[in-house]
Amino acid sequence: MSKCEYSIQPTLPWRIGSSLVMGLTGVLSRAFLLGANRLEVQGLDEFVQILDRRKDIDGRERGLITGVYISIAIGAC
Repeated sequence: MSKCEYSIQPTLPWRIGSSLVMGLTGVLSRAFLLGANRLEVQGLDEFVQILDRRKDIDGRERGLITGVYISIAIGAC
């Protein structure tokens, strides 16, 4: 094989290393999302009741607009 010809497929050590890096990244990301964050929902019961009342599509008189408010507290317990 000359210097100008390269293999299309990466070498085995490269593929193993790449798989390990991607797997570790996924595991650490999931651990952070599940372990270091806290989800708090306010008004969920009322929202579910509104959605349940709107199951009848023909009985709807107006649209439903929802909003998202994100509160980020740094250093809060």
